[in-house]
Amino acid sequence: MTTEPDNPRAHQVETDHVSGEEELEHLGYEQELKRALSLVGNVALVVAGITPATAILIIGPVALTQAGTGAFWAYLLAGVIAVCMALCFAKLGSIYPTAGGQYPIATRVLGKEIGFFLMLNYAVLAVFIPASIALGFGPYLATLLPGVDPNVASTAVVIGATGLAMLSISDNAWVTKVAVTLELILLAAIIVLGFASVRQPLSALFEPVAVSPSGTTTAIGFALIFAAVTTGLFSYNGYDAAITFSEETEGEAKEIGRGVMVAVFISIFFQLVPLGAVILAAPNLGKFLGAEAPFTYVVESVIGPTGNVIVTIGNS
Repeated sequence: MTTEPDNPRAHQVETDHVSGEEELEHLGYEQELKRALSLVGNVALVVAGITPATAILIIGPVALTQAGTGAFWAYLLAGVIAVCMALCFAKLGSIYPTAGGQYPIATRVLGKEIGFFLMLNYAVLAVFIPASIALGFGPYLATLLPGVDPNVASTAVVIGATGLAMLSISDNAWVTKVAVTLELILLAAIIVLGFASVRQPLSALFEPVAVSPSGTTTAIGFALIFAAVTTGLFSYNGYDAAITFSEETEGEAKEIGRGVMVAVFISIFFQLVPLGAVILAAPNLGKFLGAEAPFTYVVESVIGPTGNVIVTIGNS
């Protein structure tokens, strides 16, 4: 009598209670890393990597330049796509809870060639994403401290982030939880301030327009909105990193999938809603869309320079 080889998917269905270590054993993968990370810690690290505040402050203005107030719809469409992608990552991460993220999974599912290209993609993103975020930090710091060289400030941010990354995974997660909690609280404050100080009609969102500093209004069509969807996807990017910490996360393999979904919904909510809030709270759409730091322009107009300093420092 022949027996079928052990299949991790079948084992999941039969027991519906597969720990990460048991799943790795069925995959023939030796557990080597310490499971010192809770699911909350995992999500905190992922959200910190996405940095919703920094993403919307730095990448959001690009979408506003591309699609005017239609940036809100671009981010909404990007959110739908991101959720669909996150569902795929959540399923794969639950079946293959291996360290390393996408590329070891792609290697197992699609072959070594595809896995190799994903590894190269990871390496490129690891260089350009932190650099782009750090460089984007400069203009916001310049609004607070005009005498500081933005490039020097960006370098200091990279050095500080590198030092934090050198801590143990558990210590890093603890520090990150505090920072992420503060970041989300301040984003929530922007949401409240924006909707409490609405100066634009809802048509600014439902009938997207671009407005020049001189006041010339131009309707935004679907083509421009769709073109800005890519910007929105880049802004949300990073939720799949929950699977990178699979071998270090406590509990069942399916918790990794939950981590991916929680991270993507946090990323979408805390970027899409603040974007809509500041558009509606803008005292002048032309100046808002043409500002180098649109969020700073709106926040300062609502709560003044001192309040803007507090919000900007917290979100940075």
